[in-house]
Amino acid sequence: MGSRRLGAPVPEIPMKPAATAILVRLLVVLIAWAPWQVQAGMIGTDRAAASADRAALAALVARADVSSALVSLGAQPADVQSRIAAMSDEEVRSLQGRLESVPAGGTSSSTKTLIVIIIIAAIIWWAAGRPGMNQ
Repeated sequence: MGSRRLGAPVPEIPMKPAATAILVRLLVVLIAWAPWQVQAGMIGTDRAAASADRAALAALVARADVSSALVSLGAQPADVQSRIAAMSDEEVRSLQGRLESVPAGGTSSSTKTLIVIIIIAAIIWWAAGRPGMNQ
């Protein structure tokens, strides 16, 4: 391989007029076709939030404990996933809102009342056993 000096003229490659015409036509077609390739648009925040809620519901159904509970109730997790996908955005938001309002530990007011009664009974029992309280 020979080395070229900087600034030396580049040898021209002869091109046939037919090849040039085909290349130019191809480039014109590709440039005209390019704007139709990508279509992007803005989406609203409500649509993005519904998409996030839908993903959260799908993740919830995919959990092992929820899946087993669904099977014990007679519903297949795959059927539930397809129904979540078919729900409208408003239905998804509503269901996700109801799920978020449920207490995480499953405690109810009756459980809290029972705990308060046990604490009060323990205080009375402790106070009754102290010296000087039984006069």
